[in-house]
Amino acid sequence: MTWKYSVSLFLKDVVLELTFVILFLVVLVILCTQKPFSKILLRCSTGLGILYIITAIIVPRLPDFELQTFILVGINDVIIFEGFYFIIGLVLIIFSVLMKAGFDYQTQLEDEML
Repeated sequence: MTWKYSVSLFLKDVVLELTFVILFLVVLVILCTQKPFSKILLRCSTGLGILYIITAIIVPRLPDFELQTFILVGINDVIIFEGFYFIIGLVLIIFSVLMKAGFDYQTQLEDEML
């Protein structure tokens, strides 16, 4: 019996598992520091957004790629971005920009209290 696992599916699984590990660590940091907004949360959400956008660009170029979601941008038969991962990455980057505003507001309040 042979077992074949495509490289594109493996890459997608690695990105998903890495996301879960990073989110778990961020939740632990939030619980330990008792601050909902922190620099590590900003960095992790931005990093995950960039990772998802890079995945959306790289995965369609792999030789064993099979489309499972939708194409966001494609020219003729060439897929530029896989839609699902690109949109998730874009949402994470927008989320990190909003979190940055919350972090700035939190530090401003902490400075005023001191």
